[in-house]
Amino acid sequence: MKKTYLTGLILFSIYALAVVIRIGVCVYHQDKYDFFPFTSESALLYRYARIAAQGQSIPEIDYMAQHPEGLPVWRNISVGIEPVMGYVYRCWFKTKLDFHSFARYFTPFFFCLGVVGIYLVTSHILKDKFSGLTASLFYAVCLPAVIRSTGQEISKENFALPLIIFHIWFFLKALDKKQRSKFLINSLISGLVLITALIWWEGTQIYFYILVTFVVFKYLINKADLSLIRVFVIQIVFCSLAGVLVPYLRAHYFVVSYPMLISLGLITAILGQHLVRSFSEGCGLISRKSPAVIQPRKGSTASAVTLHNFLVVRKVFYSTLRVLLYRILSYTAKYKRTFFLLIAIIFVLSGLLIGKYTKTYSHVQTLLYYKILFLNKKPLLPGLIPYEARILWLPDLLKPGWSRIGFYFSTTLFLSLISSMVVVYRFIKKKASQGEGLIILGLVITGLLYLFFNRVHVYLIIFVCIFIGYTGWLVKRKLPKLYVVWLLFIGFCLCFETAKVVANVDSLGRGVEYKVLNQTIDWVKNNTAPDEVLLSHFNVSPPFLTYADRAIVLQPKFESPGMRAKVKEYAFALFSERKEDFYDFCIKNKVDYFIYPMGTFSERSHLGWRYITATPADARGTSAYKFEKFNSGLDNFVLVYRNWKYKIYKVYGPEELVKAKNHYIAGNDYLDKNRYEAAALEYKKALQVYPGYFQARVKLGTACYKLGDEDTAKRFWDQAYRLKEERLK
Repeated sequence: MKKTYLTGLILFSIYALAVVIRIGVCVYHQDKYDFFPFTSESALLYRYARIAAQGQSIPEIDYMAQHPEGLPVWRNISVGIEPVMGYVYRCWFKTKLDFHSFARYFTPFFFCLGVVGIYLVTSHILKDKFSGLTASLFYAVCLPAVIRSTGQEISKENFALPLIIFHIWFFLKALDKKQRSKFLINSLISGLVLITALIWWEGTQIYFYILVTFVVFKYLINKADLSLIRVFVIQIVFCSLAGVLVPYLRAHYFVVSYPMLISLGLITAILGQHLVRSFSEGCGLISRKSPAVIQPRKGSTASAVTLHNFLVVRKVFYSTLRVLLYRILSYTAKYKRTFFLLIAIIFVLSGLLIGKYTKTYSHVQTLLYYKILFLNKKPLLPGLIPYEARILWLPDLLKPGWSRIGFYFSTTLFLSLISSMVVVYRFIKKKASQGEGLIILGLVITGLLYLFFNRVHVYLIIFVCIFIGYTGWLVKRKLPKLYVVWLLFIGFCLCFETAKVVANVDSLGRGVEYKVLNQTIDWVKNNTAPDEVLLSHFNVSPPFLTYADRAIVLQPKFESPGMRAKVKEYAFALFSERKEDFYDFCIKNKVDYFIYPMGTFSERSHLGWRYITATPADARGTSAYKFEKFNSGLDNFVLVYRNWKYKIYKVYGPEELVKAKNHYIAGNDYLDKNRYEAAALEYKKALQVYPGYFQARVKLGTACYKLGDEDTAKRFWDQAYRLKEERLK
């Protein structure tokens, strides 16, 4: 009992250390600014958490977040943690902390529950508490586990990853033969935890792929015992129900996803084998010869003969049918792999024919295909890959590079290498336990994915830390004399990992200019009407929705073909040589202000918008070039605010242009009648409605000249000349 209390105390201390490190990083960056807003997708998620914290219902369709058609929130966003955050805040923290700070600190507190999960998984597999504590210590302090969980942003992965770790624990507990009495409860809890993680974060599907691959592999090598099949069937039942009942999973066609289809194929094959056994036991030996024909007795009536022949034919039919079924089912038992593969192929092909899941995640599949095609190196010429790959091939989804791998995993990969090789050997020899098989498969798959996508380090570090605990267990068993040396080395590595976080705390911030963003948000809040609509890049718009409470056109959730199509239309309109294209896009979406981030056109790297739209550097007729280089480079757009990072243009719609033109015509009439004061007044009204009306500015100069004010006339003429000159460039 004392050992249990001591272990719990140590584990709580590790959890507290993990939380302190992450909050320390967040506070370090927060102290630099008067206000530290959430950005990009985090701002959108914070908006819905704030609505829940206020005791309101998250809307079914949010017309502010995706103007004008509206964002179907529950179908396009994996809403889950937001109501939980709101409920926890209302119950326990409403009077003690503002919600903005609570939302920021809630992330590290929840994420660090994974530290406990790592301990439980490692100690369960190895039956050694100290190895579990070692693994959890590394997960608490190592850089890959810290960098995205500091609370600077709200990220879905930070809430799903602890659930994934706990699912591994409950899943393995359900397979434990020593806990058969708790099989059902562990299976049910693991199923609930899995679907919760799937609902909260779409990236959980990577883990779901790993889980399905593990079970299928065990089945194909005849190592899938009854307990594994039973617990897996329970997982799939939960996933199937969630895929039908949960709006987000239903809208993303999770039920016809590839791992679900393969899982259903596997369950169908297993049921086929079960039918073989049931049929054989129920029927006994079946004769494969047709029964002898029985002749009717002489003197029988015609009806009796007919009835007799019918009974004979029926007996032959049923006997033949039983033999045929027996042979078919016997074949499925003898060639179960072939049967499973056939069923799985049929299921997958049917899913491809439906095409809904493929269409939903086509952008990810396209990116992976071209990464493989170009050997994971982004081509310098954008025309070599399609737009769908260019728009996603951004920093989080770039390959990490060897220097980055060395920096992130400088000690952890080395410490986990020996044990991982041992488990791989045991896995190949089919001697690995269920837990060893699952974690080595997770390490291999996430390791390969990490070489393609930098962001997968959040998955990889989970399995790496487990294998660090495994290495210590091996040293303790095989080389007990070196165990003290191992402990000293582990202590040094932990200190090194902690020091690495502290030394690089400046680089753990987000690449956002918060001060200038806050200035821009304040201007929008103070100088625009509440019902006016803003347009900007999909990753720039959300803070203006959340903090200025203005409707935006583009939001950053890409798991919707409609949203991806809208972003594509926006990008190519902005970089079109026809200035009418971008204006038409603004009018169609009822835009009042366009926020242009400086550098959109001038960015020359393969991460910029010019690369994404495959626009050449000399394309100076594009709207993007004119917005960047000039203050009034387009008709119907007038610059109203600027700083070194953002320009805000007022968009003038057809109604305003017609009104301004009417004032201009009235001014011309007064000018023709030599009523110069009345003409000047009409021209000023035209410019009040539309300041970019350079003809009205010219005529206003003329009216002032006629009134004898030559200096004012010259000023208006100069303004009109500069305005016209910019538009002609």
